[in-house]
Amino acid sequence: PDMNLQLAGALDFSTPLAGATPKENEDFYRDLKYALYLSLLAGKADLALSGVYSPEGNLRPGLGISYDFGGFIFTAEGAVELTNSAEYPDTELISFEAPDSFRPYPLFAAGISRNLRPRQMPDLNLLFVTEYLYAGTGYDDRDREEYFNSIGAHLASGGDQPEIEYLGRNYLFALASLELYMCFSLELSVYMSLDDQSLSYTAGGTLLSIPGMDLSLEGEQLVGSAHSVFGSLKSREGEYRLSLKSTIYF
Repeated sequence: PDMNLQLAGALDFSTPLAGATPKENEDFYRDLKYALYLSLLAGKADLALSGVYSPEGNLRPGLGISYDFGGFIFTAEGAVELTNSAEYPDTELISFEAPDSFRPYPLFAAGISRNLRPRQMPDLNLLFVTEYLYAGTGYDDRDREEYFNSIGAHLASGGDQPEIEYLGRNYLFALASLELYMCFSLELSVYMSLDDQSLSYTAGGTLLSIPGMDLSLEGEQLVGSAHSVFGSLKSREGEYRLSLKSTIYF
């Protein structure tokens, strides 16, 4: 009863196939992502093995563990990104040409979280999370500056906008949330690049009292210079962003 084994798989795609041209069909299969997740829960410890594969040339096996120590959840995760993608460091940034062979890039995350539910208010839930992330797939200061100096000429010559998951290598994430059951929830988070101290602030609230629907309002602010990890997103996403969305349950 204190042990549970779970196996899950997923297929992710974003390109519609119906009515697509042969070129779009080719893009559809290339953009597919396959994921496999195996989790073993034993007492207060949770061990997980994962793998993500994309036909574009990405393979990411990973290992994670979490442990409940007196109500504090300690987590550690590690993965290796095997890729021949042109948008990663140590490649020809000027021409964005992909290398011939796969290269390994390490990723590591460690964090702590705490969930509080006051005895006097059982419908109230408080959550605090902090996590550090090291992304070997990101750029160091020199490579990042080279990227910013070359991306303008690359786009001006008709090149595609590279999809880069991490522009930096060291990140810190913190979140605090409050939820009152079936009434509302509030959330405040900050995502910081430790390499250049640029930030992304997010604050939001969700109305939970509408039957069959959640209504959410979220605001985000990006802080940093044009050549910083988060500041560079202003040109594409704007310095401030406000979004309203609803989730309907059937």
